[in-house]
Amino acid sequence: MIFDGWNPELPIVMPENDITVSAKWQEPAPDEYTITVDPNGGTNVNEHCACNEGYEKWGNSCVPKCGTGEERNGSTGVCQKTAS
Repeated sequence: MIFDGWNPELPIVMPENDITVSAKWQEPAPDEYTITVDPNGGTNVNEHCACNEGYEKWGNSCVPKCGTGEERNGSTGVCQKTAS
């Protein structure tokens, strides 16, 4: 979690009476990396690459696995709810 300020915001000058403030928190953005490999005339390196846990191959990339009741859109790669 990343500290994101106070709620309510702290006053410029502290009042004489008591005030209660709470910390605001936000989820950190996931680390994302794009790796491009140039085989320099060698074989297709993508067929030898593996994805980390929770990810799967989609084209030449590793993408987060779709959740239960979702499927990957074949043209965009975005996970979408399956039709019921």
